[in-house]
Amino acid sequence: RVGLLFFLFVSRREHATMEVAAPSATVPKTLWSQRKASLRVRFDVANARDIVVDVERAGTTSGNSILRVTCASDCDVGDDDGDGVDGRASSESSESTTATRAYAASLELYGSVQGPNAIAIKRTPRNFALEIPKTTSGAHWPRLLLATQKFRHVATDFDSWLDEDDEDAQLNAFKFNLSSLEKISNYEDKEYLFPDVDDDDDDMPDMTDWYD
Repeated sequence: RVGLLFFLFVSRREHATMEVAAPSATVPKTLWSQRKASLRVRFDVANARDIVVDVERAGTTSGNSILRVTCASDCDVGDDDGDGVDGRASSESSESTTATRAYAASLELYGSVQGPNAIAIKRTPRNFALEIPKTTSGAHWPRLLLATQKFRHVATDFDSWLDEDDEDAQLNAFKFNLSSLEKISNYEDKEYLFPDVDDDDDDMPDMTDWYD
């Protein structure tokens, strides 16, 4: 009974930010980065399939959202990458050396994001990433999760990270390039260079008079 009470206490404490996976599921390693208008959340699950994404309180403007992701992956029996909470396979065949492992993650985010229909999934053989639009574009979030404590399965994706100042610099450079292209197109427009020139043939001299 004491052990059960302790389990419930720990579960309630962690529920505020990252729910504990079911006994048969593994919590995947999660890496994140952001832009002013979006999040990129990557899950290190090789050959992931049956990916299901759900967002609780999606699009709210007065609170935060909860991101829930489940998937499955076929792996060698006894192959544990060490990143999961539980390395056990959910099912296996006695005639095969592979098994299906279930993965699940539930993240209470710092802010609000849009629903599953707005989320893009990008897969590679080693992982899959979610491109998640924020409900409101603005300043960078100070962290991914609502709670301030750290979780060993959640880390910053420094390969795709971009500081807010660098993002502003990229945006300004893009706007400058667009402005330059507009100026180049103006130079290709003779009306811009020669506004007094008219294409009307009636204004041209009769060239036949030169040969009379």
